[in-house]
Amino acid sequence: PSPPVRLPDSEYIEIFNRGNFPINLAGFTLGVGSRTATLSNSLLFPGDYLLLVPSTQVALWGDIENKLAVSSWPLLPNTGGDIVLRCPRKRVIASLSYNGNMGQAAFKSDGGWALEVIDTENLSGEWGNWDYADSPAGGTPGMPNSIAGSMADSNNPSITDLFLLTDSCVVVQFSEPMADNEVLTREGLQLSPYKEVKNIVLEEIFQSAITICFTAALPHNEVFELGFKSSPKDLAGNMLKLPIVVRVANPVAPEPFDAVINELMFDPPSGGEDFVELYNRSDKVLDLSKLFLSRNADNGMPEKLVPLSLQTRPFFPGDHLVFTSGRDWLLSMYDTPCPLLVRNLTGLPNYVNAGGTVFLTDVAGVVFDRFDYSDKMHFSLLTSTKGVSLERIDVGASSGDVFNWHSASAHNNYATPARRNSQAGSLSKVTESSIFLEPEVFTPNQDGVDDLLFIRYRFDEPGYSCTVTVFNREGHPVRHLASNLLAGREGFFSWDGTDDSGRRCSTGIYI
Repeated sequence: PSPPVRLPDSEYIEIFNRGNFPINLAGFTLGVGSRTATLSNSLLFPGDYLLLVPSTQVALWGDIENKLAVSSWPLLPNTGGDIVLRCPRKRVIASLSYNGNMGQAAFKSDGGWALEVIDTENLSGEWGNWDYADSPAGGTPGMPNSIAGSMADSNNPSITDLFLLTDSCVVVQFSEPMADNEVLTREGLQLSPYKEVKNIVLEEIFQSAITICFTAALPHNEVFELGFKSSPKDLAGNMLKLPIVVRVANPVAPEPFDAVINELMFDPPSGGEDFVELYNRSDKVLDLSKLFLSRNADNGMPEKLVPLSLQTRPFFPGDHLVFTSGRDWLLSMYDTPCPLLVRNLTGLPNYVNAGGTVFLTDVAGVVFDRFDYSDKMHFSLLTSTKGVSLERIDVGASSGDVFNWHSASAHNNYATPARRNSQAGSLSKVTESSIFLEPEVFTPNQDGVDDLLFIRYRFDEPGYSCTVTVFNREGHPVRHLASNLLAGREGFFSWDGTDDSGRRCSTGIYI
């Protein structure tokens, strides 16, 4: 409420009877977070509004007749919180999860303006059904909302998350409140391979999650599929968005290089956010709560360790998982096959544009993988590297090899979050001592197809050093890729078709 516009400098909550019968509010409770207040006797008729105000500030609302003073008023945090209205039998009648980011008008978020619902028949809880008041007073307490209109819930709900509460209980989260019917029951579930279910409970306050408990603990590292015999629906009757089948597993603790850093966006486009993509290169289902991201401190050590999950979440073999602080932006910007593979991560490190280190660690700071990146690693012919991610070429090769990273292709909007990298190499496995090229004809035009030449090698014994020089047809050197570089038993170098000055070489034959 501060600074006030033309309304009193006082918090308030307005309730509306959208039903067909009068409601006596005596014994109803109003909860905000952990604080609860009990409402006194007041009759709310169908179609009427009632203003709930702090009892200590009721005198400020003298012009409003339909108001109710509330003792022990639960304060409304400006940053956001959960508001829950319960009847005397403790049943949830209404709930709202609000946030300081709701609403469109930037200056109104500074204070003095009320958030109003647009369509009271839309029970989805979506923030799009809320906005700041249009009234010059800053709000419309005790009367119809200034922005009232039609905004029917036509969005299909989706599964947004899955995690393990215990070894035998799984929580499935939905994007909005779901109807409590025979679909979300033991009989409505479909499990493959079969697991015996003890019970299934729809979350009470927001009805946007179910907890499924099994009769026995789930075996570690065993994957099964969970689905529904018929599609669940939200409160408006919209069916669950496909796919309605999700994988479930009791994960195991990861070991070094089970998961690797696979893609990094450190200089996002305007309005975007950094993201880090991980790839599970193991044959194990990994526990995300045991993995942490960090960046380098001034002394080169990992800075603050940021947990990838506070709950036990499975990370399946062969999956790409993306972590960002701008999930909605990322999903609207890029073609991602499964939104479940993109996660908002509070406290994601800010990876500076000039260069630094991405660390993947455990809780003790043991480094599982690290990527020392630099803006100089981008394709030299790019006119701008803003909004271009660096992609790993080979998940089996070292993260520290500069030849194992390249700019994402233009054809893929310069990033491939949550899917196979545009520059990922489908490299042949070298079985005998040799040096060979893949592909023998390549087209470095950033279209994501044969953009790089891979110079593969395998030696019978360690200790070789390599000098790699590219010559043109006339025998003149155009690119010095490596000079006396200590090689491993096997590996590769990559050439992007540019010369030592960063210019694109002419089409032709090179040696």
